[in-house]
Amino acid sequence: MNRTSTPVAEHATTDLLSRYQALKAERPSLRQRDAADALGASEADLVAVLPEAMALRGDFNALLEALTLAGEIKCITRNRFCVQERVGQLRNLSLGTDMGLALDQGGLDLRFYLKNWRRAFAVSQQSRRGALHSVQFYDDHGDAIGKFYLHDDARLDDWQAMVAAFAGAGDSDRPRTPRAGLPHRDLGGDDLARFREEWLALQDIHHFNRLLVRYDMSRRSAFASAPEGYAEKLAVNSIEALLRRAADEQTPIMIFTGNRGMVQIHGGPIVNVKEMDGWLNIFDKALTLHLDPSGIDSVWRVKRPTRDGIITAVEALDANGDTILTLFGLRSEGQREDPAWHAMAQSAAPQETHRAA
Repeated sequence: MNRTSTPVAEHATTDLLSRYQALKAERPSLRQRDAADALGASEADLVAVLPEAMALRGDFNALLEALTLAGEIKCITRNRFCVQERVGQLRNLSLGTDMGLALDQGGLDLRFYLKNWRRAFAVSQQSRRGALHSVQFYDDHGDAIGKFYLHDDARLDDWQAMVAAFAGAGDSDRPRTPRAGLPHRDLGGDDLARFREEWLALQDIHHFNRLLVRYDMSRRSAFASAPEGYAEKLAVNSIEALLRRAADEQTPIMIFTGNRGMVQIHGGPIVNVKEMDGWLNIFDKALTLHLDPSGIDSVWRVKRPTRDGIITAVEALDANGDTILTLFGLRSEGQREDPAWHAMAQSAAPQETHRAA
């Protein structure tokens, strides 16, 4: 791929690529994100120097629309401690300037936070299973938002034509947004009373995030300030216990995994929950999920009022207060919460409290 750069930038590019190649020679199984961390670079900057990568124009809405014509694709969404993978078709897109979604129940169910998207690349790499062709999106800090892999090799010619059509300068002109989330706030007095009143008055599950923005609060702050009984801290192993119980009892659940730019949602039963090399995994036909439990700093059982009744979530946060994943019972708009999920969520063990003697 031809690059135009200053001599300094070209030297930096060559240096990063050579260091990456040396690292991969030592550790062939090292994943791209972990390699970038080891090299002190963002993943996007690492991908940008790979000979097998091509920068794509930052017309993200049009690129997503083009991906709807790729047939079955594998979508991978991750954050630092959780990865969700699913094969399906990108369907029923609804895209705005800052947000969008792809809605296919039982398939790819995605939410896009487009205001945080900055770069896109087409990447073709060799693996033990053959060639892998992907379109990868990154945020304005160089963190991966989502990766879409060609799954139907019969569509390779169409895929390559799509990539060629979008080849071009990679950076969007959007300003960089802060990496940190909303600040921790301890509400008191009238502010605390109003916050709790507004929580109890919620009518739509999606309005909860608006409440946090309105009060300029992190999720951890909001949970700590919740009306009594509406946010309770659970044992950090509650996520694993709930996933295993959902598999054993075949209770369908929803699993939300995401980052600043995208959320991927699984809805349905899960079957094969297995621990491997310190990670908790789901290996199902419809879903692959990898969770690093060591990253879970706190787990909360959260209740949100809606016009359909109370909706219960169990949410895992990392040490920065960012969401790792969230569990709900499977439901559609207008339905009440599944009693089986409600019983499971209520049975989750509370966090142990230690009192001085």
